[in-house]
Amino acid sequence: MQLLAVMGGWSYVLLFILVFIEGPTATLAGAVAAGSGMLDPLGVLFVAAASNLAADSFWYSLGRWGRQIDILRWARKAGLDEKTLTRYETSMHTHGLKILLAAKLTLSFSVPALIAAGLTRVPWRKAILVLASAEALWTGGLVLAGFYLGHQLAHFEQGLQIAGAVGGILFLLFLIMLFKHQKGRPLADDASLS
Repeated sequence: MQLLAVMGGWSYVLLFILVFIEGPTATLAGAVAAGSGMLDPLGVLFVAAASNLAADSFWYSLGRWGRQIDILRWARKAGLDEKTLTRYETSMHTHGLKILLAAKLTLSFSVPALIAAGLTRVPWRKAILVLASAEALWTGGLVLAGFYLGHQLAHFEQGLQIAGAVGGILFLLFLIMLFKHQKGRPLADDASLS
């Protein structure tokens, strides 16, 4: 964590990259750092939300610009026929925004839902509004939880230091008593050892 203090503004660039790769874990880590006073909580919120939206845009674009022929070939290998794919496409057009919202808020299948939205040409303007709303709730909740966890960790760390000192003293007393107890005993002779 000392590295964050040395990095200054670059810590937010690093956070952006980490959130893009692994969103929730990196967001929580950034929020804990904000709770410990190393980062600005609003900065963490803004950077995490922007990075998650950039990642969402990437996955949507991957689906949007994916070659249809390759996808049909893959779908046939998976046992899906064109009729089933057409039905899925219709469902995605009808319920795509609800699917995206549920996938983002529950963190389940968000990447496949984004790729499917891109493949089925769900309008990006509508999708980005849903994704931004879900992102505000999800990332805001993660940052809030991590921020308060960071405050608790600071108190917890102080408690651990006290517990470590007390434990060290008790262990030292135990060693002294053990040494005194062993000092009064005669050493076993070499014949009994072999």
